[in-house]
Formats: sequence, structure tokens, C-alpha cells
Amino acid sequence: MSGFPINPPRRNKIESIIKNHTVHQPDALAVQKMPIFSTLKLKKEYTKEEKKLHNAINAIKYIMNNDKDCKGINKQALAEKIAAIAIDVGVHPEVAGAIIKQETHFSTDSAEMNKGTGIGPMQIVPIVIHDMFVRPEFYDPELKSIIGAKKEYKTFENALNAKLNNPKIDLGKFGNKFFEFYKQNKTYFDKECYKKRLNDLPEKIRNDYNRTLSNYDMNVYLGCFLYKAHRRTNSEKQAIINYNNSSIKYSYEAEVSRTIKQARKNAPEI
Repeated sequence: MSGFPINPPRRNKIESIIKNHTVHQPDALAVQKMPIFSTLKLKKEYTKEEKKLHNAINAIKYIMNNDKDCKGINKQALAEKIAAIAIDVGVHPEVAGAIIKQETHFSTDSAEMNKGTGIGPMQIVPIVIHDMFVRPEFYDPELKSIIGAKKEYKTFENALNAKLNNPKIDLGKFGNKFFEFYKQNKTYFDKECYKKRLNDLPEKIRNDYNRTLSNYDMNVYLGCFLYKAHRRTNSEKQAIINYNNSSIKYSYEAEVSRTIKQARKNAPEI
């Protein structure tokens, strides 16, 4: 696959492209049954954004189709979702897809996604949420200047609380997305539960945390921000190792990198 732009398009523009990916022809039913790659061939011209988005969707679908444990999902819809989020964050979609394959095989079943220590499709663990809260500038270096520009903020927590009172406050892509998690888990942060083991928390706080982080969009966003933070100063290989950072991190990286390589080589492009 070709590279993605340094400054990826905004999500609303991406979603607009996704909604209009089907080319309407006289025989609409026949067109709808075609795979997205074949459908796109009916067009004569494509913008760069359309090409990159559709190639990204095809790459993720290629990964899905070559994952024997990927079952019982709407592959097209899920591939579109993952591609749009990855591009919005600035992560190569085939990398996000390969990580999701390795972690949960694209399952959308909450019981399947939450049976280990991690939560959701990209298996976010509590220590990551803790780190995002206390070290947000690692995930978005611009947050330092955003918070520093307002004397009353001083900390990320103050900025998040200010946004509770004024939703129009812009904390950047990462800050705005983390705010959605923060808003729905206020007690979790107020009581500093993020410093504790998840299983040691009161049931309501634990359930709220699991429910919010299990949200597919939220989880993929935070997972992509996590990978991107590691990728900022590391090679792709090292970023994947750091993403897992467990006793199996090297074999994990080998499998994820193999999937990425195959998708880049074999996924159809327009």
C-alpha cells in the first residue's frame, strides 16, 4: 500500500467519502453485490482521499478474509469503521487491522473481547488509561501547549473538567476523544481508581469502565493513539513490540508484522 498523508483528513470528511463509496448504476442490485474493489472500477476518476480510504478498507478486509478466526461479523461495515478511525488518528489502517486481528480476531462479542486483562478489540489495559490520564502529552505532544495556553488549566484533569462545563473547548484529537471516556467515568478518576486494579474496584465503577472501553469506536481510537505514541519515536517494528510489551512481545510483533506485510503486498488497490 502507498503511504498516508502526514496530515490525514478530518473524520467528517472521511465519513462523507465512506457514505458515498457505492457508485449508482442502472443495475443497482448487481452493483451492491459486487465487492467494493470491483464497484470502484466503475468510476473513471478518484480523489487521492478516495483512493487511500478504499485501499485501506480493502487492506483490512484482506486481513479479515485471511483470518480463519474472524467469523460472524459484517466485514465491510467493520473495515470501513476501522479504516476511517485509523486514518483520522494518522495510523496506517493495515497496522490497526493487523493488531486487532492478533488481539481479538475482529470479534464484536463483548464476552470474547473482555475475557482477558485487556478490554475491547485492541485490548486496552487499565495501566494504559492511567498513563493517558497522567501523561497525555505522550499521546499528543500538542496538549502541552494547549493546556499551557490557559493558565487556569495547569493540568490535563483541570482541562477535562473545564470541558465538562464548556464542551466547545478543543483539546485536540486525543484530548477530545479521551474526554468522552473521562466524562462517562468521572467517579473512576475522582476517586483515583485508575491507580488501582480493575478487579478491586466497586462493581458499578468497574462496569461503567468496561462498558465505555468496550465501545468499538472508543477502543479503536485509543488503541490507535497508543500505537501512534510509540511509533512517533520508534520504527514500526519497535512500536508494535511496545504496544504489546508483554512476555510474548517479540513473537507478537512477528505475527503482526507478517500480517501487515501480506496485506501491503496482496490487498487489491485502485
